[in-house]
Amino acid sequence: RRGAVTVVIPAHSEAAVVSRGLRSILEEANVAEFDVLVVSNGSTDDTAAQASRVGVELGHLVRVLEIPVASKIAALRAAEESFRDDQPATRIYVDADVVVSTAAIRLLAAAIDHPDARVGLVRPDVDTSASGLFVRSYYRAWAVLARARAQGSGSGVLALNAAGARRVSEWPAVLNDDGFVVRQFAPAERVVVDAMARQYAARSIVALVKRRARVVNGNRELNARWPLPPGTTGSGVRLGE
Repeated sequence: RRGAVTVVIPAHSEAAVVSRGLRSILEEANVAEFDVLVVSNGSTDDTAAQASRVGVELGHLVRVLEIPVASKIAALRAAEESFRDDQPATRIYVDADVVVSTAAIRLLAAAIDHPDARVGLVRPDVDTSASGLFVRSYYRAWAVLARARAQGSGSGVLALNAAGARRVSEWPAVLNDDGFVVRQFAPAERVVVDAMARQYAARSIVALVKRRARVVNGNRELNARWPLPPGTTGSGVRLGE
């Protein structure tokens, strides 16, 4: 039977970075402490082989599921289907290009160990060392506003306990899956732990605009399908701010 904490990593052609993220999660973990499932979705590189290789090198079992569709939502659905007969107590979802530590995974699992529905979040830490001047300036302002809101979503890491997972098990087709999940929980059901997840910023203005456009369109979609209560705002930082 799988461990109590299952880490799900959707990965589409992420051979260049999937090893980095897996090593951060597993390098200080005890053997069989986490059940790690990498769902390689429509990859055209050796993402699956890289993930398996890291598990062998570190002495941990890293299960790899390959599906032909290049879709994160399809990957999340495939992971859920794989749990049909053996439901994990805790699911922690980590984007393949995000780096989060063993300690942070442990904190998240402990924070949502509750009979009622809970979602666990960490704060994003954006690495702009490879970015241009304008992009670095943008993220400096973004970081100040994100800290002020302190809501934790948008880090590429989400944790759900068993009751929480039942709310989102169908994974609708949305652009902003993180935002969708967080909207299914009242503020009192959200737990932001004292940990960070390292993200890597866009390098150029063009790449930043494309990334921001996806975020804006994703939030518009969510607002249309799952409106926020009157007087509240989402966790994202608006360009006007």
